[in-house]
Amino acid sequence: MKNNEKKLEASIFNILVLVIIYFLFTGIFPLFINIIIAKSTEIDLSIWLNVITVFSTNVIFLYAIKQYYNFEYYFGENINIKTIFLGIILAVALFGFFNYFLVPFLSKYINPNEYISQLESMKIFPLQNIVLTCLIAPLSEELFLRAYIVRGLYNKYNPFIAILVSSILFAVIHFNMIQGILAFIFGIAVGCLYLATGSIFSCIITHFLYNLFLYIAYSNFVLISF
Repeated sequence: MKNNEKKLEASIFNILVLVIIYFLFTGIFPLFINIIIAKSTEIDLSIWLNVITVFSTNVIFLYAIKQYYNFEYYFGENINIKTIFLGIILAVALFGFFNYFLVPFLSKYINPNEYISQLESMKIFPLQNIVLTCLIAPLSEELFLRAYIVRGLYNKYNPFIAILVSSILFAVIHFNMIQGILAFIFGIAVGCLYLATGSIFSCIITHFLYNLFLYIAYSNFVLISF
């Protein structure tokens, strides 16, 4: 953190309120707009308009909290070979662990039908979903969940609270049991990466590559992403 910047602190209550606003403004609102647009436009156009709406609402939200709380995301801080390499290695490790061990294991005890059906619907518009899941989601979620929430909670409480709370919230916003468990572990790993390196860019790389690996691996079957 720069010496001339006011130290960012965030209470758990404040974080919960912001997460609700984030969900409503960047999730529910674009969905509502898309339903209205879809009634009067061709489906391909309405999907691209939805992508634009999601992107726009995320930019507005991230800019608004930046201005309101007077802090910087430091997108370009601590970018070097080491932090980039760590981001890549973490993405590969999580991809392997989740898809070759954890998901098959969880599927034995948790009915995966809701999870699979939700994700299969994303195959219908693959290009638009690449933009949403491999570009917009990694950027917006890492800037909000890690650069703001983890840092704010870390400064007010401690590293354990920062990573635990941010990971739980990251899991909750994914709305099904299997994906929620994966998101919780992912949040812990990426939260640790952020605190260890001080590089939000490395977290974005991990998130981007993880979603991209999954898209490539499952494009013939299902797109699984955070």
